[in-house]
Amino acid sequence: MLCATTAYAALPEAVQKVADKAIETASEYAKQLDGKWGDQHAALVESGAGKAFDGFKELHAVLRGLAAKNETYYLYTLYPSGDAKAAPYIITVDASDTPDEYGKEIDFESEHFEAWSGKAVAQNVTWKDDDGAMRISAYAPIHDSTGKIVAIIGLDVPTP
Repeated sequence: MLCATTAYAALPEAVQKVADKAIETASEYAKQLDGKWGDQHAALVESGAGKAFDGFKELHAVLRGLAAKNETYYLYTLYPSGDAKAAPYIITVDASDTPDEYGKEIDFESEHFEAWSGKAVAQNVTWKDDDGAMRISAYAPIHDSTGKIVAIIGLDVPTP
C-alpha cells in the first residue's frame, strides 16, 4: 500500500478539508460498529483463529458494506500487537478491494495510539499509493458493548 510519504508542517487547505472529512467518516463508521460488531471483533482477536474464526466472514461483510456504501477505497481495522504506545498494529479485518492479510503488521504511527486512546484523528502527512494516487489516512476507535475500545478503524482516501 505505502510507497512514499510527504510531510507538511501544516496540511494545505484543500488537503486539510479532505482530512477533516476523513475523520468525520471514520467516526461515523466506528459508531456504526460499536457494540455487537465490537464484541465480535474482540472475540476474533481473543480466539487467535484469524480468518478461520467462525464470525470472520460476517465481520468482513459488515465492513465491506460500509466501504461499498461510501466508495471508500481502503477500509480496515487494526489492533495493537503489544504496547499500544509503541508496538506495530496488526490488520484484523480488511474490506479493501485489494485486502491485506489478517495479522499483517503496520508500523506504529502516533495516530494509531491517539485512536486507541479514544480520539478520531487523521495523519498530518499524505502518502503515495502503488497506483500513484496521493492519499491520507484517518482512524477512529471502535468499542464493544461495555464501552471498551477493542479496535480502531482506518480508512485511506484520495487527496488533491
